[in-house]
Amino acid sequence: MLSELHIENLVGFRSVTVPLGSGLVAVTGESGSGKSVLLHAIALVAGLRADPRMVGSWADELRVDARLTDDAGEETVITRVVPRDGRSRAYVDGRPATVATLVRLSEGWVDLHSQNEQHRLRERSTQRRIIDMAGGIDTTALTALADELSLIEAELAAGGGNPEEREREIDLATYHLEEIERANITETDEENTLRRAAEMLGDAEQVTALLDTTINLLDDDAGLASASVAMAGYGALDAAATRLRSHLDEQRDLVSELRALRASIEDDPAALQAVQNRLSLLADLRRRFGRDLSAVLDYAEGLRRRLAELADHDGHRTRLAEQAAQCHDRLAKISEQVREQRRCAADDLSARITATLHALDMNDTRLHISTAGTAGEDVEFAIAAGPDLPPLPLTKVASGGEMARIMLAIDLADMSTTSGRTVILDEVDAGLGGETVDAVADVLQSLAATRQVIVVTHQPLVAARAEHQISIDRRKSDDGSTCVVRLDDDQRHGEIARMLGDRSSQGAHIRAEELLSVHHRSPRRG
Repeated sequence: MLSELHIENLVGFRSVTVPLGSGLVAVTGESGSGKSVLLHAIALVAGLRADPRMVGSWADELRVDARLTDDAGEETVITRVVPRDGRSRAYVDGRPATVATLVRLSEGWVDLHSQNEQHRLRERSTQRRIIDMAGGIDTTALTALADELSLIEAELAAGGGNPEEREREIDLATYHLEEIERANITETDEENTLRRAAEMLGDAEQVTALLDTTINLLDDDAGLASASVAMAGYGALDAAATRLRSHLDEQRDLVSELRALRASIEDDPAALQAVQNRLSLLADLRRRFGRDLSAVLDYAEGLRRRLAELADHDGHRTRLAEQAAQCHDRLAKISEQVREQRRCAADDLSARITATLHALDMNDTRLHISTAGTAGEDVEFAIAAGPDLPPLPLTKVASGGEMARIMLAIDLADMSTTSGRTVILDEVDAGLGGETVDAVADVLQSLAATRQVIVVTHQPLVAARAEHQISIDRRKSDDGSTCVVRLDDDQRHGEIARMLGDRSSQGAHIRAEELLSVHHRSPRRG
């Protein structure tokens, strides 16, 4: 669970540490106080894309630290740092990590559910994703086959041009291939060899003079040879004499190499021009056909293959058509499997969501999930608002309050398969009232029996059901920054009285006491 959250320089939060408890945690405060910003901080350590505009105006970067504690008491600290300029940074237990790592880790510890998801729920793509997640449906093979078939069909279309287009392609490919073949490239490192040769030929006079001087100096070794012979007569100098003889042997070998090099160098302008022309040719080929000579040769091989395909146009199209047919067959089989999996997942999920809607005081409401299409990809969520009414798409029948409860019911159905993760809910009770809020509070309290649930709420009844309550308030700070307080029992009375409409009213405090007593009873059944 998320046991502690530390925030620095995130919008109105200068530096706050928020201790969090297990079970149901309510986050309350006036509208605009920063409750959703607190959830944004959690989203950042879960890998949300960073926005530099969230950095407080007084600072150069924001920082969020989340302390996670597992059932065995082991702790993990995840950190996200977002500078005003530059890339964000991530750390896990103080070690640098990637944002992708945070996203992967988040799959094991948190479920984030925001108000924006209510709008996305109306989209068919979101509804299909929910079905696939609920049914554990792997569409990797389906997508890969569809992509493969698309490429084959594109190649068939491209290769099905008229004869004139094929002739033009053959002419151009042949022309380019002949250019490369005429260059007769045999070594991919040829350019470096040519540059060294050009350097020698370009400065032939200076290089030969330098070599002549060096050879004359090294060739005069008579004195050293005499010394070597004289030293050999003294036992104490044997080692030195041996080293000197070795040095003389190496020096004579070097002189031989330098003489051979000297003999190979000529002041030959024609040879220099030939080397420079060759370098220009190779550079032109690289510019047009590849980043280096190896890539140029690869390009030539590709031209040969393409020319062979064009020469065997009918045979190539026949083979492509056969591949397409085989791909169609495999795709049809996998599509049928996925379609059946989605149908079963839709039936199961609609039953679970309908049961949850009944628990949320929508007793006559049924959620119907239909799947259509080759692979059941056309998913539609529909609501029947009464026993005798036909299901209609969410966009036509669901009000804001209904959408909040439908979204909560879908979330709860998904959460039933992911016990142990912290659940973050942002105002899922917005727009609700009366017994409906009581039903929502029951469901949240039941959910929190098996995991940590952090909910942003304006409903005093929901806040009273929480085991812990966090208050967010900007008015209590002298510098205008946001104050975050984990409330004790007396403070909770005052905060819930405020949520009821009048912190100073004795009646509001009495009602707050009544609501807080609900925390000690089990959620309603039936």
